[in-house]
Amino acid sequence: MSSWWGQEQLVVDHGQDGGEGVDEAVTRCRRALRDTPVAHPRRAPGAEALGNALARRFHLGDNAADLNDAITAYRDALKAPNADQDWDRTACQVALADLVGRRYARTGRRADLDEAIIRYRTAVRRTPRTRPARRTYLIRLAEALTVRGRLTGSTLDLAEAADATAEAAA
Repeated sequence: MSSWWGQEQLVVDHGQDGGEGVDEAVTRCRRALRDTPVAHPRRAPGAEALGNALARRFHLGDNAADLNDAITAYRDALKAPNADQDWDRTACQVALADLVGRRYARTGRRADLDEAIIRYRTAVRRTPRTRPARRTYLIRLAEALTVRGRLTGSTLDLAEAADATAEAAA
């Protein structure tokens, strides 16, 4: 079985140069994930590494297939049993929320917006008030709630967005 550190490092090392480096990272991550048993503790971080590589390639090439595959990889990471205790589930949750939110912006598919809101709420709930990342999660939650509130006319969404914004500013 391949070392996941190598795959994660490959994404970091080659993620900035575009095309070939990111393509190589995607290929290596897919291969390593294929060789990792479902119950292995490194399965979740491995699936997240694949999601990161695919998300990077999507940002470089704007290919909808990469966006969809990255979303699938992040979902697989979050479903993986026996995740390594050092793995940051909340960061993966937020990465997934960002991508389904991005897909909503491209397609207008309401289920993606709803999922982004659920995942941002989960991230906020799981992040202690003392962690600086919580502010970022609150802002992203507020943005998504504002979009949905304007779309549906929901005053509850708009009120929750205002509360999240106020907490982020405090």
